[in-house]
Amino acid sequence: MPVVQRERSRLLGLPRLGTALSLGGVLCVMALMGCQRQDSRQGFESPAAVAVAMAQAVTAQDRGRLRSVFPSDALLLDALECNGPDSQLQRAQRERESFVRELDDDLAEVSMQYVSTKQRKSRSIAKDTQQNGCRAKMDMQLRRIQVKMQVTSEGQTDEVSEPLTVVRFGKRGWFLVDH
Repeated sequence: MPVVQRERSRLLGLPRLGTALSLGGVLCVMALMGCQRQDSRQGFESPAAVAVAMAQAVTAQDRGRLRSVFPSDALLLDALECNGPDSQLQRAQRERESFVRELDDDLAEVSMQYVSTKQRKSRSIAKDTQQNGCRAKMDMQLRRIQVKMQVTSEGQTDEVSEPLTVVRFGKRGWFLVDH
């Protein structure tokens, strides 16, 4: 199996880690997209900005920056009140840490470059909505987006398109919740 195809297959199996976008010239792309560097604790200005930030973190192998693309535990606790042994809150925490661990295993030599983002689905969750054992403590907006990127490994490049789920908590910015 060609290296790029193998890496693409590995990415797609992490769960759908292929959405981890990376940029060689991140600052130029951010300027073209109108994205601004911002305090990631407040989230990102758009779903595309989440993808760009994730790409930067994966390319830099920066676990702290990668964690900041996901909502913090404090934000999750502000946004959700959950019951049960395997709540949405706990799944979100595991998703974040699982993705961070993948940097060592599968992305050490992979370079990814952002190409585009298309919105697929959007859904609003009103404050006090009960769902999956949790109560929303603030309004939330979820978006499923399709992200296209170029993945390069060992000198070979392949274009990959994968779904990504981002969420906006209240008036705060956007965060990654599923990759």
